[in-house]
Amino acid sequence: MEIFDPKSIEMNKRGQKTEKQVKEIKEAVQPGLWLYVGLGILVFGGCFSSMMGAMGGGGAMSVFGWIIAAVGFFAAVRGFSSWNVRRKLLADKIQTAEGTVSMTFDAETTEGLALAPQGMAGMKALLPPGDYRFFFLKTRNYLLGAEPLSSEEELRNGLNEALANAIGYDRSQLDEFRRQAQEGKLKMLEGTPKLDMRQSSVTVYEQGEQHEAAVFNYSCALGGVKFDISAEAHFAVFSGIPYRIYYREGGNSLVAIEVA
Repeated sequence: MEIFDPKSIEMNKRGQKTEKQVKEIKEAVQPGLWLYVGLGILVFGGCFSSMMGAMGGGGAMSVFGWIIAAVGFFAAVRGFSSWNVRRKLLADKIQTAEGTVSMTFDAETTEGLALAPQGMAGMKALLPPGDYRFFFLKTRNYLLGAEPLSSEEELRNGLNEALANAIGYDRSQLDEFRRQAQEGKLKMLEGTPKLDMRQSSVTVYEQGEQHEAAVFNYSCALGGVKFDISAEAHFAVFSGIPYRIYYREGGNSLVAIEVA
């Protein structure tokens, strides 16, 4: 599959991070904003306290000065902590372990260690379900990359199984969908879908109170036809991989998606 980069895999095997992986680490952990904001607030707080002291201010002004100092200290500590994490990630030696990516795109070693893409716990692995040799860093169990141990056919079957679970059909039905497409009972599109995710807000009423909640809407488009899909199906559609989409004409009712 084209989603795997042989050069990156060979470098990780030799214990080396690629330029792309180093860039991803730096983008994933950015301490600069917190440090600059924290130090700026501390400087402002110090100037404010000195000015109030010179003017003989006290009471509420003194409390306000302490609040500013506390906020600045928190931001500075947060920035230093992020800087330390990034330093560790860049210095960490690459670890290897065999494991699997589940049908829900969770990466886990055979010893039960959950690995985190970009060091973010709970983030899904952009890898087809199957068996892998993982390359990771101890800090945050940061998943760098993976070498597939499953065959390409097994990885295709894993993706098709994940799509079937997400959309709501059995993978064994794909033969029937193909037959119906040949007979003209279903429409079929083949190619690389374009994915889209949009955020909107809805008004929610809970216990008599009203508030806004974020809603994420996922879709994929192919051949000028757009389909609404679930978040689970969105994770199973990888960029750069061709798919077949089966649907019913009239409302563009999605029936199934499989790897082409």
